[in-house]
Amino acid sequence: MAMINDCDHNLLVWIDLEMSGLDLNMHTIVEIAIAITDFHLKNYIEGPDIVIHHDQDILDKMNDWSREQHTKSGLIELIRQSQISLYNAETTVIDFLKRYCASGTGILAGNSVFVDRWQVFLSCRKIYQNIYIYDQCYQIQRSYIQNWMIFFSNDIFDETLS
Repeated sequence: MAMINDCDHNLLVWIDLEMSGLDLNMHTIVEIAIAITDFHLKNYIEGPDIVIHHDQDILDKMNDWSREQHTKSGLIELIRQSQISLYNAETTVIDFLKRYCASGTGILAGNSVFVDRWQVFLSCRKIYQNIYIYDQCYQIQRSYIQNWMIFFSNDIFDETLS
């Protein structure tokens, strides 16, 4: 795929969070991954994928579903081994966004992005204070992807989705 020009406007900022649970007041981000595409999904830049260190007390507060899934995937062990704080992860994400998104122009996109957006707002406020994510979101689900496949006729999608 072609590269995105520095500081393009109206880019989709794809975010995927793994969290210790879905209670936004009790749980926290344990992994954050970012990628950027243009709106037509023709240009792509893979951003950081960061596992965040947390002490055992945070891991003990995980809900059952998260504990089971993150144990199966190996994420819990990666959390224990990581030396990256949430603050450092946030700084890394902001530095990445600054390279490609003019302030206030990145449109947050992803699956279950509204939950992720609130968790980023609560836990990584500097991303919002720096206004690198525009106040607009694209909730991506199978039906949207199928519509994009038809509209853009882009061969980057797997035909098995249709």
